[in-house]
Amino acid sequence: MKRRYPGIAAAVLLLAFPLSACSGPNAAGASNQPATQEKIVVSVATAREYDLERKAQVQGALYPREKAVLAAEVTGSVSEVSADLGDHVQKGQVLLRIDPREYTLRAESAQAAYDQAVAQENNAQSNFNRTEELNREHLIAAQQYDQSAAALRVAQADADAALKQLGIEKKHLADTYIRAPFDGSVQKRMVALGEHVAAGAPLYEVIATDPIKARAAIPERYVPLVTLGLNITLTPASHPRSTTQAAPCWSRPRFPILTAVCGRDTSRTSPSISAMPARSSFRSRRFCVTQASPACSS
Repeated sequence: MKRRYPGIAAAVLLLAFPLSACSGPNAAGASNQPATQEKIVVSVATAREYDLERKAQVQGALYPREKAVLAAEVTGSVSEVSADLGDHVQKGQVLLRIDPREYTLRAESAQAAYDQAVAQENNAQSNFNRTEELNREHLIAAQQYDQSAAALRVAQADADAALKQLGIEKKHLADTYIRAPFDGSVQKRMVALGEHVAAGAPLYEVIATDPIKARAAIPERYVPLVTLGLNITLTPASHPRSTTQAAPCWSRPRFPILTAVCGRDTSRTSPSISAMPARSSFRSRRFCVTQASPACSS
């Protein structure tokens, strides 16, 4: 059995119609109004150039400026030792001496032989002067004059040979002194007091450490940035707050091995060095090195 409710349906229709009538005009008005936009703030700055900082890590080593192995030039026993391992020495300083007594006697004997040769030369010169005067007056035979001239030439040759032999013996005597070839430090002593050494036997190893060189291989991309005359800062890894200044000293700037000169005096070398390029630009091309050794610390 079906029941109809006409009153209720009419009420629902009447309620729905006013709602749709009220919402229609307001919605149309809202869509016609322009949407509000947020303001964008724009800052303007002047373009400027800055240096580009580039960094790298490389491995290298410290090397002395000069290194020399001193050898004996004469044979004999070591009579005096004046320098030992680690000692700082000056150029020309005596490090060691070989027994000079034999070489002193040889030099004295050579001096006596030279004096005798000079006396014979003077006698031959006097005889020649007399024969030459007599020959001008035709008082002697030509053969006698020739013999006097020949005797003079022999005496002169003997004197010259004696002089050279004297120089050799004096050199041998001087070679009994072993001297430092430059300012530096003794890195090794290879002989003891009283030991007999032969000519050519190594005696000392001396290194020059002021300045000292820091050598490191650098990546190829940094090679164009490194040029002569640049300032390099060396910082030991064990003393990160200590630095010293250096400068490249290579002869071929395009070869990827950087050699820097550190002006600090040291008698030791280090097996490793850490290199780091610091503030660098493509115009100034500055490059800095950081080493892993206290040798160049300030």
